[in-house]
Parts: sequence; C-alpha cells; structure tokens
Amino acid sequence: MMNRMVITLLFGLLATLCFGQNRSQTAKRSSSMSSPIRRIDFRNFTFPLAPYEKDHFKAQSITARNGKYDNEKSHYEWRSARVGQVIYGDLTGDGREEALVPLTLEWIGANPANSSDTEFYIFTIRNDTVSPLVMADEFDDWTDYTPYRNPTDQCDGWIWGSDVKIERQVLKFNLKVGGRHCVDNGYDVTMKYRWNGSRLILIEKPLKRKAKLKSRT
Repeated sequence: MMNRMVITLLFGLLATLCFGQNRSQTAKRSSSMSSPIRRIDFRNFTFPLAPYEKDHFKAQSITARNGKYDNEKSHYEWRSARVGQVIYGDLTGDGREEALVPLTLEWIGANPANSSDTEFYIFTIRNDTVSPLVMADEFDDWTDYTPYRNPTDQCDGWIWGSDVKIERQVLKFNLKVGGRHCVDNGYDVTMKYRWNGSRLILIEKPLKRKAKLKSRT
C-alpha cells in the first residue's frame, strides 16, 4: 500500500513539473511571437543604403522581395542583395526586442573579395512604426577591430564572416579573420557591444584566438 502511495505521489510530482515546464515554454513562445518587431517581414522590406553603397547601387534604397534584390541589369551593371537571418533581442534595456538584420550586397568588381559586403541594420518599433536604431553606416566591426589587429600578420587581414548574438543587452560578434595569403585558418575573434543610448560601443578588448585547424582528408 505504501509503495502505491509513493508511486502515485511521484507521478503527480512529475506531471506537475512537466505541466509547469510546458506552460513556461508556451509563455516564452507566446511572448516572442507577440513582440511587435517580429511581425515585420524583413524579407520583403525597403532598406536605406549607406552613402558609399548608394554609389555602387545608384539608388537611395533597395527593396528586397522574398529575401533578395536583383537589379536585373547586364553583367557590367549587375547589383544584388540578400537578407540574412534576423537576430532578435533587447539591446536598449526597455524590455522590448530589437531586430538585427544582415544585408549582404554584391556588385561587379575586379576582385570578388572586394565586391561583396555585409551591412548590419538594427531596427526597433517607435510609435507603432518600424524605424532604424542603427543604420548600416553607423556600425563597422572592421573599423573597431583594426586597432587590435597585427598589420604584419597575413592571417589577420580580412573578416571573412561573422556569427551574431544578442545576450543580456550585449551584441556579440564572433568573427572569422583571415587574409588573402593566409596558409592556415586565421583567427576567431569575439567582439562585444552595448547600446549607450545613442550608438553601439565596444565594451571590452576583442578576444582573439587562433582558429582550429580543419581536418584534411
């Protein structure tokens, strides 16, 4: 009889824990889906261009359709763009999410590595309207990294890609830094930013470490 009571109590406790966990997960999903910024379709959106990109694209802005833009010009006038994965998180500390939107721009150039650039926009909701918190020309991770790189190191020359996260009001960039003549995998670099009320500021020295060697088969 005692064993049955213990088993019954255990089942009851497990059911309560599972129900509470499910409610918590449901509440988180509901909260995320109710975030106003997540209702904005950035795959079908008009992006204002930074001044130097306006010269490349011969336009003040471009409109993405289904995550892409193509000016459908001839080979010598071709321009395109694609929208990357949108990252959400509270950067300003007001309890509301912002959206970080990567936009990779491409154009015809002599050197393919110099004919592509990924810009980062950060949008917020103000007065029920989506508006830029940070424009593409107001944030440049390469400029911020340059004072910390070794100019004589051929594996410390270019940023090849980045992974972005927003955690506890901190914007974290994990960069892949390499170079044209780099014989190994270059460096992994982590840079952390915080919103100071008017712009993003680097809050600590970039963490730089040698990238792990890829296995060769």
